[in-house]
Amino acid sequence: MTVSQREGKEASHLKEFAEMMETSEYKHIYGELPTSPLFLSFILEDVVEFGIRRSGRAEIVRRWSNEDSKRPSERRTTES
Repeated sequence: MTVSQREGKEASHLKEFAEMMETSEYKHIYGELPTSPLFLSFILEDVVEFGIRRSGRAEIVRRWSNEDSKRPSERRTTES
């Protein structure tokens, strides 16, 4: 996948999420979690990468922590 294709996919995921937030449809998938700034940031990272996925609090934190544990090693690799 090219960079522009990936960016287009990410933009599409964010647009879909924004539309859900405007109509309150997000409540069917995430409950009230997006109203918390911390959980909103976790959800946005997940949405950009994977799209809209039904998730509860524990699942969002688990996925975020798994991805976060990968980030420092990715930074070291790109900084070398």
